[in-house]
Amino acid sequence: MNIIDSLHDWKKSVIHLECATDSVDVFQRFDLISQFRESSENHNIEGERRLSDELEQFRNNIRSQGTAFYIEHNNKHYIITARHVLFDERQYLANEREQQNSFPDSSPREKTCVFKEIYRVPSLSELSNCNAHDRINEIIHSGFLSLVSSGAYELSTYILSQEELDIGIIQLDRYYPNVIQGLKKFGFIPLPSSVISEEDFGEGHDVFTVGFPGSSIVGQLDLCNPYRQWMSSAVSEHVYTWGRVAMNHNDLPSFWCDMTIYPGNSGGPVIHDGKIIGLVSGQPTIPIEGSPELRTRIPFAHIIKGRHIMNTLRALEEKIANNYGS
Repeated sequence: MNIIDSLHDWKKSVIHLECATDSVDVFQRFDLISQFRESSENHNIEGERRLSDELEQFRNNIRSQGTAFYIEHNNKHYIITARHVLFDERQYLANEREQQNSFPDSSPREKTCVFKEIYRVPSLSELSNCNAHDRINEIIHSGFLSLVSSGAYELSTYILSQEELDIGIIQLDRYYPNVIQGLKKFGFIPLPSSVISEEDFGEGHDVFTVGFPGSSIVGQLDLCNPYRQWMSSAVSEHVYTWGRVAMNHNDLPSFWCDMTIYPGNSGGPVIHDGKIIGLVSGQPTIPIEGSPELRTRIPFAHIIKGRHIMNTLRALEEKIANNYGS
């Protein structure tokens, strides 16, 4: 297989994610409804319609993006990305404020809250040479991850690693079989988990990553309601970056690559000789001399090792088996 064919194959398993949440959290929403209904002049159908319209503008209007790869492990399907891509810090802090108001002596809870909606950003190739309206409907109906963080984390079908490992994984089979079918419809193929290497690779090894930094956005869809609330308006294409392992030690959970990455690359696979040897976590930052409160990025990539990806995948597999059986 030549290098071009190999690169094309990776495209079939690397997904552009867009995570969404409301700018008004559930507690603020209840307050707005209560305040609105306390006013007697709003006790009519027109008033309720205004309230509905006002609340609707806050729905799924906070977005962030990242990269994920699609894996099949023991006949189950998983999306693997960086923990910080999935983690909804805003909602977590809102939950903590409410917890402290109700139970002032309670301890902080684990940071396990993820974005409630997760979409797949469509590619330019999908939208070319077709009726855009029909294709948008196909993309929406091909499935997205909804209400991912509802219910207890212990009973969920996702896992977030410790923050320093920065791995997040969602199993699709139990709650999102429509997403599996949708990915298949649009040509995505899960990689076998055997492609994830648990070995360490020394300095100098050639690597590359494929993902979706800001430069991958090649257009925007002009979506009206309700479409803009239930899919991404961005259109993207895969971006490849090449580099080398710059620093590694067997006792460390991560390594450094001399490879340029940007926000949006997070969660993407790092590949050497046909194997995934790590996951993009981010870029290091250092304080600016003379202005220590400011930081600047340096052009290295922080990569989480493959063995920790597999350990996290096995932990999720065990968690689901304990809760629901095999």
